[in-house]
Amino acid sequence: MSKKILVVGSTNTDMVVKAARLPRPGETALGGTFLMNAGGKGANQAVAAARLGAQVAFVCKTGNDIFGQQAKQLFASEGIDTSFVFSDAEHPSGVALITVDAQEKTVSWWHRAPMRIYFLTIWHLLPLPSNNRIWR
Repeated sequence: MSKKILVVGSTNTDMVVKAARLPRPGETALGGTFLMNAGGKGANQAVAAARLGAQVAFVCKTGNDIFGQQAKQLFASEGIDTSFVFSDAEHPSGVALITVDAQEKTVSWWHRAPMRIYFLTIWHLLPLPSNNRIWR
């Protein structure tokens, strides 16, 4: 019998540039590799728990945009219950702009929709205990 885990947290799209070195303030530096990955502390935890065999439900908020749609598809493909992945039509999905070199990284994070998860009302979550896929 697998563990049942509820994760409440953020999701965003990480846009990562791997560079030989980080640019100095005001400098434009040529990057080497560009990656775009799903990210966010809550999303990372939900995916990790699902990959370890847990039954996971994830409560988060995305924007009503391509990044939000891709995130929800990824969660579903990982076997995560997306019943409580809410879409915010007024705010875009979170994006992290990350530059990394061999020693360190810099991160700028846009978080409007993910942070609005904290403004969900209890009415959004009332169906949660009766969700038999998770709470049986």
